[in-house]
Formats: sequence, structure tokens, C-alpha cells
Amino acid sequence: MNEKSAHINIIPFPRFRLGLFPSPLQEMERLTKELRGPRLFVKRDDLSGFLLGGNKTRKLEFLIPDIIEKGADIVITTGGVQSNWAAQLATAARIIKVEVLLVLWGVEPENLQGNYLLDKILRAEIKFVDISMDEYRQNITGIMEEIAEDYRKIGKRPYVLPLGGSTPLANLGWVNGALELINQANEEDLKIDYVVVAGGSFGTVSGLATGFKICNSDVKTICISVLNKNKDDCRSKISSFSQQIVNLMKLDFQIGEREVDIFVDYVGPRYAERTDASIEAIKLVAQTEGIVLDPVYTGKVMAGLIDLVKKGFFTRNKNVVFLHTGGAPSLFGYAEYF
Repeated sequence: MNEKSAHINIIPFPRFRLGLFPSPLQEMERLTKELRGPRLFVKRDDLSGFLLGGNKTRKLEFLIPDIIEKGADIVITTGGVQSNWAAQLATAARIIKVEVLLVLWGVEPENLQGNYLLDKILRAEIKFVDISMDEYRQNITGIMEEIAEDYRKIGKRPYVLPLGGSTPLANLGWVNGALELINQANEEDLKIDYVVVAGGSFGTVSGLATGFKICNSDVKTICISVLNKNKDDCRSKISSFSQQIVNLMKLDFQIGEREVDIFVDYVGPRYAERTDASIEAIKLVAQTEGIVLDPVYTGKVMAGLIDLVKKGFFTRNKNVVFLHTGGAPSLFGYAEYF
């Protein structure tokens, strides 16, 4: 790692402070012992201190100044019914006194649970789109733009954000997260070999990989997809998002398509549906480390990490960091899984 570069402020963009950073970096000694594998750590962005925590806090810190600067009076975004991103955006919108419309994929649930309950508490306007996942992924951008145009016709100033808030500006939050992690490792004289993270919209993955490269770090990013089963498509999105970040920062390098290891074997039947391995991973981590995961993102990523450990992907002398991206509220929306 290049220790000096990790301490330089290389992100000259406005930032609206929301989170309590740096988030903790903790060793998972009991889980390491249980799995008899590499030395395991967890980066606790579930303790970001904004709403009930999560990786979207870092993205919002860079998005909010742009929302304010553009004079938006309503923010529109999308996600699943239990979207962590949607709930965190709704919270941020309330803080800056902007309205929010959540275009949620799926059917309106009968019970108020998890992040959907938080959406209601935050008085977000909600529109459901009950279509297939393929239709949703193909058409949601157009659906949101049509809604935004209707608002423009009545004199409103909408600001539209994609799934996961994955814009180049937002993804700077995870460039910053990579620098923070490197700082923590340097301070503890710890060499991090791998960081394992969820791939949903791929903004967090892209920001991390870009941040590590900026610092000339040899940390390897491992992406466990929780949505997309097409590895080439995942790789293309990560490469594209990373290059957009590089262009935004006016840097002169490229993120190669092979610089992130991608695994698509742990998605399960489809996005947000349980897998037996993820439920067992949630139970194991809760019972060994007292850390709560969720079935949609972190549970599946941990299931992937456990499987890779058992298959010998990581040698025992390596140090592996699991990025906890939050999601505790959504756990309560999936009680039937347990």
C-alpha cells in the first residue's frame, strides 16, 4: 500500500456530513476460528450512524450538495420494497426539506415492516410497479423519467437517481471509503489482502476498486453479486462505473475489467429471495459475533464468503475484510424466512 497517498484529500467535491466516520474495522476472531480459514475482519458501515446505518450514507454525503445546488424540490428514485437505499434517501430528503417519491418494485405489502415501515414514517410518497424483474431493469429509467416530466409540467424541479444511487458523484463516497479503510489498516499495521462486498447496482464495488487503485494499493476487491447472474454484464458495469469516477476526478488511468473478482453463484432464485446458505450465514454470524446481517445483501455475501473459505479460495495466512453494507431493517420484513 502507498501509505502517504492514503492520507491525502484527493476528493475536491462538496460533502454534506451525515455519517459517523470512520466506521469501525473489527476482527471476527470467533468466526475465523469456526471456519478455520483466513483471518476475517468486518468493516462496520452498518454503524454509519445515519438512520439505521448502511453503505448508502457515503453516497448521499456527495449527492446532497448537488441536489441543493440544482435547486431540486423533489427527489425520485427506485428500489425494492425493502430497499435500504430508498429509506436512506427519504431520510436525507427530509433533512434538507425536499420531497421524495419512491418508485418501488413489487406489490405493496400487507404489513408495515422493515424499511417499508421507515418509508412510511418518513412520509415518502410511494408508487409501486408490479412487473417482472427483467421488465423492471429494462424500463425503470424510462418510468422514472416519465414521472419526472409530469412534475416538470407543473413547475416542479425533480432530481432523478437510479437504483442504489449509483452515479459517478455518489460513488465518490466509496472512493473515500477505500481511503478510510487503508488509513485504518495502516494505523493498525494490518495488511489487507481482500475486501468482500455485495454487488447490487455496483456503485460501492466500483468506488472501492477505484479508491484502491488511486492509492496504488494491492487490496483485491471481491464482488459477490446479489442481483445479476451474468458475470460479463457485472464486469462491464463495474468497469464502466469505475471509469466514470476516474473521468469525474480528471485522473489518467483505467480500471481493467479483470481487476475485480466477481462471483454470481450466490444470487439464488432471484433478487431478494432467500437461499438456505444465506439464512445459515445470518444465524452463524449472529451466534458467533453478535452481528446482524440481512437476507437480501449481506447474508448472501457472507454465504459466498463462507463458501469461498471452505473451497480454499483464500489461504489461511491472508487477511479478508467483509464490508457490512447494512440492511438490518429489512431483516424484519423477511421473518417468514426464519
